[in-house]
Amino acid sequence: MGKFNIPQTALGLTSVAFLLAFFFGGKDLIYATKVLLVSGLVAAVACAVFWRQTNWKTWGMLGSLLVFSGLTVYFDNEAFIKWRPTVINAVLCIALLIMYYSKTMPFKYLFAKHLELDLPDSVWLRQNIIWTVYFFISGLINTALVVFEISNEGWVIYKTIIGPILATLFSVIMIANLYRESKRYRALAEKRENLGE
Repeated sequence: MGKFNIPQTALGLTSVAFLLAFFFGGKDLIYATKVLLVSGLVAAVACAVFWRQTNWKTWGMLGSLLVFSGLTVYFDNEAFIKWRPTVINAVLCIALLIMYYSKTMPFKYLFAKHLELDLPDSVWLRQNIIWTVYFFISGLINTALVVFEISNEGWVIYKTIIGPILATLFSVIMIANLYRESKRYRALAEKRENLGE
């Protein structure tokens, strides 16, 4: 499949379907969630049948989508789908903290080889903490939107447009910072080699 990530694209399309269903379906969150549930099921089946290499993260996202949208539709209660981002962010925070204390470096696995970054483990471990803070703040924002009962329209716009834009910007900033750090460490290594000669 090359570098085109079909499972991730399928997952992204469920959000697009949800957004379109909400704004073109009378801004009915329950209806939009039904569309999300159906598109999530289609994405899960497609990934299972055609792209069996789908990783645990994609399956986790699809699973949470199906559970929370299913509960929303079954109980006819918007609260379930609205609390989903908070729960996901909380799970990611806990997972990254556990990985930090167990010296597991998921960002090194994700980026080091693909982006040709040569960094010490301390920098990769620090990424766990930085992203933990990011996910904590994201979860806090969603919690505030739900607790203070912002309109469904406002929540959907944040969830499907503003949130992803912020996540993309943060990712770009963090990758740029990793490149800068890698360049600095390479320069230091070259300086040491030159001094050693």
